[in-house]
Amino acid sequence: SLSVSHLVLNDDVKAKADTTLEAAQKADASDIKVDDMKIDSASVDGTQSLDITADSFSTFAVTTNNDVDHTYTTKSVNYQKVLGDAVEYGIVADKYDASSSHTETNFAVKDFAGGQVVEVDLSNGADIPFIAGDISSGTLRLGNKTDSNNVDVYLQDKDVGNVSSDNKNIKINKIVKSETELGSMVSGMQEHVSSASKTLAGLTQTTGWTYKDNTIDTTAIDDNVTIVINIDDSGMGTAIEKCLDKCPTIKKKAGQNIVFNVSNSGITKLREYKVTVGNDSIKTNDQTNSGNDSDHNKLLDSMVLQHIIWNVTNSNDIALHDTAGVFLLPNSGETTVRNSAGWAVSKGTIYSSGEWHFIYHERQYTSVGNTLIKATKTLTGGTLTAGEFTFALSAANDRTTAPLETAVNDADGNIRFAGLNYTEDDVGRGK
Repeated sequence: SLSVSHLVLNDDVKAKADTTLEAAQKADASDIKVDDMKIDSASVDGTQSLDITADSFSTFAVTTNNDVDHTYTTKSVNYQKVLGDAVEYGIVADKYDASSSHTETNFAVKDFAGGQVVEVDLSNGADIPFIAGDISSGTLRLGNKTDSNNVDVYLQDKDVGNVSSDNKNIKINKIVKSETELGSMVSGMQEHVSSASKTLAGLTQTTGWTYKDNTIDTTAIDDNVTIVINIDDSGMGTAIEKCLDKCPTIKKKAGQNIVFNVSNSGITKLREYKVTVGNDSIKTNDQTNSGNDSDHNKLLDSMVLQHIIWNVTNSNDIALHDTAGVFLLPNSGETTVRNSAGWAVSKGTIYSSGEWHFIYHERQYTSVGNTLIKATKTLTGGTLTAGEFTFALSAANDRTTAPLETAVNDADGNIRFAGLNYTEDDVGRGK
């Protein structure tokens, strides 16, 4: 609910001021009468607004309680906002058990059970963070295909010897914290996502989409909006869970974000599906192995992972098989993952029975002991194209030798250098 109070200023205060702001600043409690306004029937939807007209020298106080959604509208939902800091981790959970299966993601968990090699998909030299609140069994061993300059592992002192890498070119920074501190880092992400999940579950289901011949079609709806679809025990829910006959197709526009609210207790498995945007189609059950980027993975990231959100609010244990997207799992049940991709954030345990792929292409995490340098290029009188300009990064005190690094602009003018490693000895040396 939302409450609006009209704070009526007395005549003496108003007479001594030229503006409402000046009068309000001079007033104390005895100068103000609180007149609560009743707006019982007013409502807004999406980006509409509620206007209140008043005379001069009128001051209002607006208060809300927790069930007011002042964060998301149908045009403001996106994967980054929903995930928050969890966007840098493929898995966030109380426990991640990868003891019986190879996995291809980083993670932020309170308890990690290792035993198999851990690769990190498509890192392409990006800095990679891990949070392992407690390595309760096995080890965290990075495989040869992990291509990263720096890997930061936040862990307890007792687990320092349980982290290693088969790739000797990787620099592993082991950042020791207490179990309480590590748990708090994970809990912060879980609570953010849990709050987002609750808000998304409360959004009104969108009209204008259709479900026919195993196809969810949202192309009649405007682009660049969020579409909310409730998954129940209908034919659509059954098709997504069991993949009878053929797995479902989602036909959408490029900028549309789709939130599937999965609340029906009968749904225990999310399976493969296909997304079609214009002439491009992609299935979720095929991801390239670690270290090998591909056009397929880029399309899966841009068409599916960054636009499809599965908000699983039922209390069941659930399986994610051959699927992809953002998976919000706010309850403390068990989740089994197999050959899937994207983000999974849970308050329970995630078991790996097959590879989980983290193929996010826009990682922004910067390692401890590393500085990330960015720039922006604008072009006046023309259209900027990707790779049109090359930029050099040189030491401040030596521009005669080869540059430390070069980079080109993207289509939006962003220039991202890979970053510089430094130690205390480099401070003040102009590196």
